Amino acid sequence: MQPFQVAIPQPVPDNLRARLAHTRWHAEPAPVDWQYGLPARGADVLAARF
Repeated sequence: MQPFQVAIPQPVPDNLRARLAHTRWHAEPAPVDWQYGLPARGADVLAARF
């Protein structure tokens, strides 16, 4: 296995962070399960990690 580096220009992750910070999360439909995709609570927690 060879080591490698990924070169991502800084404006790219900066733009992603800004877009995630300004995301409006939808209200959860009842019942909250995977029937409609990723629950909003899971998506906002995941987005907060970025």
